[in-house]
Amino acid sequence: MGELNLSSYTALYEWSAENRGAYWEAVIRRLGIPFKRPYTEVVDLSRGVKKPNWLVDAKLNIADSCFTADPRSVAIVYQREAEPL
Repeated sequence: MGELNLSSYTALYEWSAENRGAYWEAVIRRLGIPFKRPYTEVVDLSRGVKKPNWLVDAKLNIADSCFTADPRSVAIVYQREAEPL
């Protein structure tokens, strides 16, 4: 929200819905997801919104992302649905 100068979650949600490609590109960059071959387009909607083609031409091994974090950081957080945060 800060990077986009948005003041609320609602504003972020609306922006992300209107700017799907830009939103997901920002998320990928923020998470530092490494690609073996970078994408040429974040999302291709030429077949319509019901059949999107995400990360066109990209090649990645998501496990590579798992091993870039600080080894002391939390890997998995589990919470039962019935329990409050």
